[in-house]
Amino acid sequence: MESLSCLVLKPSPPTRLFFPPRIPQMALPGSTFVFPFSMDYQLPITTAKLALKPIRASTSAVPTTPSTTSTVTSSPTAASTKKVLVPIGFGTEEMEAVILVDVLRRAGAEVTVASVEPQLEVQASGGTKLVADTRISTCSDRVFDLVALPGGMPGSAQLRDCEILKKITSKQAEEKRLYGGISTAPAVTLLPWGLLKRKRTTCHPAFFDRLPTFWAVKSNIQVSGELTTSQGP
Repeated sequence: MESLSCLVLKPSPPTRLFFPPRIPQMALPGSTFVFPFSMDYQLPITTAKLALKPIRASTSAVPTTPSTTSTVTSSPTAASTKKVLVPIGFGTEEMEAVILVDVLRRAGAEVTVASVEPQLEVQASGGTKLVADTRISTCSDRVFDLVALPGGMPGSAQLRDCEILKKITSKQAEEKRLYGGISTAPAVTLLPWGLLKRKRTTCHPAFFDRLPTFWAVKSNIQVSGELTTSQGP
């Protein structure tokens, strides 16, 4: 720093002074400080080097990763994305349909909302209008990881009377894939289809007496093999 001060006090043009915008105070190992090109004719090139030499890491000291290490990616692939069917009909309980679809989609599932009515738009039990993605007839040949039935009345009865949905859900149970029902759906929809046999089941308290006595469980949620039932959303 002292040598630089002397240089500034003795500029070559007597009427002009040139100051560098910033003077570095230390250098990394092996580095060189050079003033900008416009200052070269006024001040000599100044270098600053530390006595310490950079240490090169030995290749033998660095652990190597086996070539068989697999790469993990955070983005889900099409093969790993779970496919879920949520059927709706006139009188379906809107909370049990919408919240179920929302949570599953936030979890990364590919959810298909299918209408069992002739039209895509159906009126839920509380008066809310729901618009399905497709009609249930387009889902008959598809394979789902989960078929989840919302409750509500007369929505559960509408689902029960849909033959296509019955075949889809029955095949789901036969092939040991996940299926379930909320609120009134276990007693009103799944029970007449014969899909509660030898299954611990719960449902809406008002319909609890319809369940087989030996297998009925008064719990908020009940998991029995591939079947999941609950009293409400």
